[in-house]
Amino acid sequence: MSDLDDSFAKLLARQPTDAERQRLYQVRDALGLKNNDALWLVLMAMEHYQGQYEQFPAKIAQAAKETLAGFKATAEATAKAAAEAAKADLAAAVATAAHRVVDQVAGTRKLRWGVGLSLAIAVMLACALGFGIYMESVGRASGLVEGYAAASRDEAAASA
Repeated sequence: MSDLDDSFAKLLARQPTDAERQRLYQVRDALGLKNNDALWLVLMAMEHYQGQYEQFPAKIAQAAKETLAGFKATAEATAKAAAEAAKADLAAAVATAAHRVVDQVAGTRKLRWGVGLSLAIAVMLACALGFGIYMESVGRASGLVEGYAAASRDEAAASA
């Protein structure tokens, strides 16, 4: 292990990755730092935070995927429940409409039967009245005939 690895391990309690090691060497060479320079610890801490910040986009993307998956599942469940509720409401509305139609048809049939029955009764009463009038006129005519016949006999008996 190098002094860089030892310092990194002491500061962050882990060994640097190859990418971290390469970036630290690049900064060291660009700034002309020596291995015992105090700026090394600051650079190592900054490298550690750089690594942490590089992980944030992936973690944010993962959290966004999980959140969206949760929203999608909730939205699908809500849509399914709403569709089932709409089906139930539609079935209830159809049943109510069917009952109304049946009631209207039954009412119309009752009205037709009532009107038909009333007409039948009226026709029967008219027939009975007509028959009564006929019978009365027949009876009157029969009585008149008998009356005239009796009067003729009485006249014939009185003249004889």
